[in-house]
Amino acid sequence: MKPSIFIIQIITLSVSIYFNSLAIDYLIQYIHTDLDHIFGIALGITVISSIITLLTFTYFIWGIVQHITKRIT
Repeated sequence: MKPSIFIIQIITLSVSIYFNSLAIDYLIQYIHTDLDHIFGIALGITVISSIITLLTFTYFIWGIVQHITKRIT
């Protein structure tokens, strides 16, 4: 696996973790204020960051599988 791909994956996971913390912050605000649009924003951010995380992990596992198959062949 190329080092540049690994760096991109670390950056993507960092952004995803940031979005998750942002969503948690919005959810805490929702609990204290009972505003529906804040809950919608938090839910949207959570869904987007979950998709980013899933794609990153899938790409990471795909890179590991490719690396293993190159060694076998």
